[in-house]
Amino acid sequence: VSQSRYKDYANTTIANETVDIVYAIESICHAIDKDEFYAEAFRILKPGGKLFIIDYVDTESRKESDAGLMEVFKSGWVVNSYIVMPTEKLQKHGFGNVKISSITDKVMPGIVHSYNTAIHKINTLNGAITPVMHKHLVACVALKKLSESGAIDYCFISCQKPGA
Repeated sequence: VSQSRYKDYANTTIANETVDIVYAIESICHAIDKDEFYAEAFRILKPGGKLFIIDYVDTESRKESDAGLMEVFKSGWVVNSYIVMPTEKLQKHGFGNVKISSITDKVMPGIVHSYNTAIHKINTLNGAITPVMHKHLVACVALKKLSESGAIDYCFISCQKPGA
């Protein structure tokens, strides 16, 4: 597949101020530089346009004992770093009306299901899984523990470009 088909969402070819809404669902965590994404979203949004983000947020309130779990979680999901509470960064890039709502309670049943499935597979497959799959399963275990401890939060974030 040609590389030209893939675009960097922190450096798009979308014209300035032509987009009404930008959705970022579990994707900003993969951006190496979150600021570049926020700047690009602001650039392409029309005045009054909205940015909606649904993703895990690193609350930075974890205990020292959670540090290893966070590395396991990031590694298993191939994530460089999670979003840190972005209110100030979004405002720095010009966004207003920043609202962050935790929806961890809404996704916790899925997190628990992933955890239970991961534990079952780890215990029953007796090492008959690829290293990549093992990293993913262990990340599911870490996710449950980090969510329960409050070290990460699954959030709905909305903000708006001023104008119109």
